[in-house]
Amino acid sequence: MTIKTIDETLLNEFRPGYADIFIEHFSQKHAWTTEFTREVLRDALRFLQLCAMSPSGVEAYTMVSSPVVDKIADSILLDTPLLMWLEREVFGARLVHVPSYAHGMNESATNNLRYQFTVDLLLAAGYELDRQTIWPSRLPVDYLPCSSGNDLEDCNWGCVR
Repeated sequence: MTIKTIDETLLNEFRPGYADIFIEHFSQKHAWTTEFTREVLRDALRFLQLCAMSPSGVEAYTMVSSPVVDKIADSILLDTPLLMWLEREVFGARLVHVPSYAHGMNESATNNLRYQFTVDLLLAAGYELDRQTIWPSRLPVDYLPCSSGNDLEDCNWGCVR
């Protein structure tokens, strides 16, 4: 399955109707419109697929999502049954959910480089990104990598294969 063909309806293969339940829950949780939540879910699934793919010659790497996508990607990574199904049936690889500081990403500059690398790979895969609201050109200044003093809900987590 290519990144471009993945969308939110994939969750219905995990459990019938799961996509609508997931979208409704996160629409309410984040006060997003249903359509916006659908787009963020689609991007989160594509981001996770990208995490599962190894660029040529690269063994391990950390992908960094946008703050908006991170909210959904984190929830998927913490939903063990869904994650196990995605890893086994869709991605064909095990993903590891790690705080960015665990991979030396404790500076905003490094975090932004990893973020731009992620965005470039998504664009190279033929996926059009919403650069205004979902994938800004740079990470917000207050979106700092995780550190031992940060609330783990409010900091950037990466995805390592």
